[in-house]
Amino acid sequence: MDYFKGMSYDDIPPIFEAKFNSNVAFLLKTKEHIEEDENKALQKFNETPVERTVHGPAKVKGWKLLESCDQMLNVVRLEVEEECEVSLDLL
Repeated sequence: MDYFKGMSYDDIPPIFEAKFNSNVAFLLKTKEHIEEDENKALQKFNETPVERTVHGPAKVKGWKLLESCDQMLNVVRLEVEEECEVSLDLL
């Protein structure tokens, strides 16, 4: 927290916002890639009945991965909110 000594309140939030925005952008990009992969898997899933047995578990794994990305995004948001609260308390 020595990093923030001597800074005004107006200087601190942009630092946290920049880090938060980069984390959110990364997670959204990852989520988009997962959705694209899931759409490709769904297209293959609907092609033939034989392929349904092959791609069924992959579809479930994709959903779980998407769900975990959403959880990671929420964790990052909470961490940034907590850091902002801590910095506000220090001021």
